[in-house]
Amino acid sequence: MGGKSSKGTVQPVSIVQAPQAGQENIFKTDVPDFINSYPPPKPPPNKKADILLNLDLKSADQHARSVSPDSAKTMPDLVTKLVQPFNKNGVLKVRAIFMWIATHRNQNLIPKNVTPDSPLGHLQLMSVNQLTLSEMFTIMCRAAKIPCVIIRGMAKSAAYEVGDEDVEGLRNSWNAVYVAKGWRLVFPLWAMSALVGKSTGAWTLVETKGQGVRQKEEQSEGVNIATVNDYYFLTNPDEFIYRCFPDDENWQLIQMPMSKRKYIDCPYFRPTFFTRKLQVINKTKGIVQTREGKCSITLRPLNDADPVSLSYELFFNHKESDEEIPADIQLDKYVAIMNDKEKTMFDMRFPVKGIYKLTVLDSDQEWICFFKIVCNKARLRCEPFPINTEIGFGPTKETIEAGLEPETHTKGVVGIRGRQSIEMRFTLTKRVEVKTSLVHNNIPSEELEEHIIQKQTNSALTLHVSVPKNGEYALQVNAKDKGTNEPSRNICNYLLSSEGPNKKQREYENPLEKKARDNLQALLSSTDVLALQRTLDNFNALDVEDTTGVVQQAQYRIEFLQLQQALKTAILRENIELLEAAIDKASSSGHRNALQVKIAEATEILEKLRKLKRYTHDVLAMKQSTISEIHRYQVPKDIIFDVMKATFLMLGEKGENLEYWDYLQSMMRRAGRDSLLARIRKMNYDNIDEKTIKRAMNLITPYDMEAVTTASAGAGTFYKWITNLSSAGVGESSEKGSTEKLTQQSPRYGGEDQISIGQMGMQASVPSIVIEDTDGY
Repeated sequence: MGGKSSKGTVQPVSIVQAPQAGQENIFKTDVPDFINSYPPPKPPPNKKADILLNLDLKSADQHARSVSPDSAKTMPDLVTKLVQPFNKNGVLKVRAIFMWIATHRNQNLIPKNVTPDSPLGHLQLMSVNQLTLSEMFTIMCRAAKIPCVIIRGMAKSAAYEVGDEDVEGLRNSWNAVYVAKGWRLVFPLWAMSALVGKSTGAWTLVETKGQGVRQKEEQSEGVNIATVNDYYFLTNPDEFIYRCFPDDENWQLIQMPMSKRKYIDCPYFRPTFFTRKLQVINKTKGIVQTREGKCSITLRPLNDADPVSLSYELFFNHKESDEEIPADIQLDKYVAIMNDKEKTMFDMRFPVKGIYKLTVLDSDQEWICFFKIVCNKARLRCEPFPINTEIGFGPTKETIEAGLEPETHTKGVVGIRGRQSIEMRFTLTKRVEVKTSLVHNNIPSEELEEHIIQKQTNSALTLHVSVPKNGEYALQVNAKDKGTNEPSRNICNYLLSSEGPNKKQREYENPLEKKARDNLQALLSSTDVLALQRTLDNFNALDVEDTTGVVQQAQYRIEFLQLQQALKTAILRENIELLEAAIDKASSSGHRNALQVKIAEATEILEKLRKLKRYTHDVLAMKQSTISEIHRYQVPKDIIFDVMKATFLMLGEKGENLEYWDYLQSMMRRAGRDSLLARIRKMNYDNIDEKTIKRAMNLITPYDMEAVTTASAGAGTFYKWITNLSSAGVGESSEKGSTEKLTQQSPRYGGEDQISIGQMGMQASVPSIVIEDTDGY
């Protein structure tokens, strides 16, 4: 639409062109970008926060919402009504115009024959994309005699991906208004609309908060919604330039204009990066190249800003990368958060080459910034970090709030050598209970307990820590307030490392190391978990770095076999506690798809046992005196006789002895492990066949619960127990169950590599919907 004005006078607010014959009845407008009489572009004298200080924006917002589009016949008349209460303040005038457009831009019902220069006529043009938001904003500001220009250029909108070199297709327009003695930037489109759920479908979420996931994004154009984002109202130019690059550098409105090259190279910053007052250390660009398969990115708050807790998401680009991440490599614990006073460093190592994206988020899960990571060569012998908790490594505000102030070690990484002992001291500002532990990827924590000596007084905590051999260890510090029943929580971690940060990796192996690797590789398909663990221990004893990922594959295989064996043992023993523990571990592991048949079998047995436990509760709660009351009968009623006969039939008693009451009496008099209640407690319900349950039911079916309870409360309890077991289906599958268990085909290990993420039931920690800026009309 029209260019710059050729005259130094204010142009008409809008120029309405009558439709030609045969054309649709749509009016078009011509809005010049700039008026020559306006002040020249230069940086504003102060910040947004300065000019909004002590201003009541809500009053302007409320007034704007109250002014109806049909309350005036012409746009100048409506603008006069809109800004009249704020004649003494240009910022509030602009705010009223801004909020009026945001409130009324989506008019669903506009009369067909509206006057072209009326407010409704302008809204109609907007509804058919003949008038942009920036043009509408310009028309109304100029009608209020507020200088306003349209700025054209490139904007990193929802169509942009961090690292994109070609930004020419990101054309857009925004505004600058002259208020409070300076030019101020407004982006009506981004302030009043947003795109939710847009995705290119190229990224797979592989790690978040130390947890490995494998969740592919689905391609989506997203949904455009109306919103009000105040960040894009009077945005500070030194922030705005990182998102929007004007064709005319004068309209950058900053002292030192940014080059187009820098604009393209910089990280993709979101509004929260600036509202949180953060900065990126070491001039890190948007594209980060790894060195020897690792890299780091560090952020810190500005001097006047509050500390910020940061988290991350790591994505893998399965379309741009040369290869997929192998199914047997789970990217968990390959990103670590390193805390160094106010700085937060994301330390990354990559066992698989490819294109990655790091998303940094704040504690509210709002996007902070994005980085594209190019890993052309995977890290040799790439081991994951021993742990990766949300608070990362190094003291944090959680440490201080818990009552521990570090005296000796304020950074997350602590150098240590095998057999060396280090002393770590903390001042205690609270009465706390502290527990510490060491974690290693291959050494059980129980074997590391002797390597921590903890001394605590009312005011100090001293730790003497050593490690059995070189490598990486995590020192976890957990604490809780003394005298409380609350569980301890993780308040600080340290990464103990014997490897210098700049150590060069050795790319060759000697014959002994190669043989150890080959032996481990050969056992990756073995079912002998002891042999596999022994071979892994031998390999680790050589202190060889894992160049091929065989260590992680072996650990993954061992974990699978251990989980599988735990399920088998729990199923075999039919123990509720064992089943619950085995099912929980298997279901929360990365092997849940490969173990789904065993998990289902164990779950079915667990539900059956829980049901039986409920059914036997009343029986097991009986007192021996109640049973004594039953066996004291010398000549019992038939109803009591039949119930007790059915009871012992269920317990496996057979033959003619059940027809004699004195025999049943002798069974009821037994004590200890042979007592009636003890036999019920330890009975195996799978040993009850269908024939037995039918015989027992035939004995008690002639009676009802009320009749039995009236005759004997104890007999009534046994009656209820037998009927409950029958209704639970006990005995129905015992004849074929054992055969079915033997013939079920075990899932092939590694089958999960052909199963979709949805089928695997992955539960990723994905932030709630985050809004992206739209890319224009």
